[in-house]
Amino acid sequence: MDYCKKITFLVILISLNIYAQDKMSKEEAIKMALEFNYGVKMAKKNVQIAKNNASFLNSGFLPSIALEANANKSIENGEQTLLDGRVISQEAAERTSYGGSIGVNYVLFDGLGRLYNFKKLKENYRLSELEARIVIENMVLQLVTQYYQVAEITAQTSILSETLAISEKRFKRLQLGYDFGQNTKLEVLNAEVDYSSDVLELKKLQTSFLNAKRNLNLSLGKPINAPVELDAIVNFESMFDLAALRKQALTQNASIAKANKNITISKLDMNIVRKNFLPTISINASYSTNTSIDESSIFFDNIISQGPRAGVTLNWNLFDGGSSIINSRNAVITRDRLSIQKEEVLKEVERSIENAYETYQNSLDIIALEQKNLKTNQLNFQRSESAFKLGQSTSIQYREAQLNLMNAKLNLNKAKYAAKIAELEVLKLAGYLLDTNF
Repeated sequence: MDYCKKITFLVILISLNIYAQDKMSKEEAIKMALEFNYGVKMAKKNVQIAKNNASFLNSGFLPSIALEANANKSIENGEQTLLDGRVISQEAAERTSYGGSIGVNYVLFDGLGRLYNFKKLKENYRLSELEARIVIENMVLQLVTQYYQVAEITAQTSILSETLAISEKRFKRLQLGYDFGQNTKLEVLNAEVDYSSDVLELKKLQTSFLNAKRNLNLSLGKPINAPVELDAIVNFESMFDLAALRKQALTQNASIAKANKNITISKLDMNIVRKNFLPTISINASYSTNTSIDESSIFFDNIISQGPRAGVTLNWNLFDGGSSIINSRNAVITRDRLSIQKEEVLKEVERSIENAYETYQNSLDIIALEQKNLKTNQLNFQRSESAFKLGQSTSIQYREAQLNLMNAKLNLNKAKYAAKIAELEVLKLAGYLLDTNF
């Protein structure tokens, strides 16, 4: 009996470790992950960079303004020969010059390159948002999967604890019967082995729980061993319409939207390459002032020049060795390749929706069958328990009914959470996931 008390105390500790945690709903978990998950943080930073790049300040439509200043001084020895043949020698003659200018340069026309570049930057910004959405969708699906995994193990712990309680009663009953000469030592030993086996299964489940909890905390951005307790209630959406799912995916699925965006960007690349065949026209204006003081000069002590300057520049690269032609051809090939890739993505999404839809429907059917099976095993266990108490069935038969009931509960619990994950996969493929209450 002391042995049973020690094991029962161990089981209580395991249960407390699993259940005595901070309460967290699915909505709270998702909100926390969106704020602290490392992958989501990095995806948001990528969006910020793309947004900065798409700014008008990075468009090339604004002029460039440059300010320049200079100052130079030199000390030199030299000779100057005049027209009449006289030679004038100078030693340590100083020359000083300084000046400054401010200039403006503006490209009037560059073959529409900057226009298409600016459009591409905006499309890249939208593409980064799609990529961030894909990261978030995958994170949410992973997070909810981990959430339900912890909830499933918690439910399994409850089921195994009930089974252990039954095994303890059976062991005590047989031990008491043995003390009064009604049972054999073999029956008692068998019951003790079964009881120990149930304790070990519960102990193994604790390891699975701790691992699942750490995975969840990592996704949440929390300390790895932070305590958690989850809402294990599972609700299912109404029945899906497969045709509606396919139609929805064409406009809402993130992978399809990304494929469309890549094609749009490739078309802009084609236009950007074409600018190489057109001239560039720019205008420039500046104002400068320069002063030069030269002690070595026999004609001028200093020279001062200042004033504005303006001009127009035409630059047309008539032939660049053929690289622009090759780049133009490759841009067309890239667009065609991305179109082929889009067709593949469409087929993959259609296949995945079919598979996920079928998996979800089968999961619901399995739940119905497991519920029916559970009722049958509950009835069988009740009768086996009554027969065992009356001495009309053996301990082994009672144990078999007990295990059948436990497995029926575990299978239903597993089917319930598997169906929920299958449902979320359907929602993700159809583009509904981030709009769903889990």
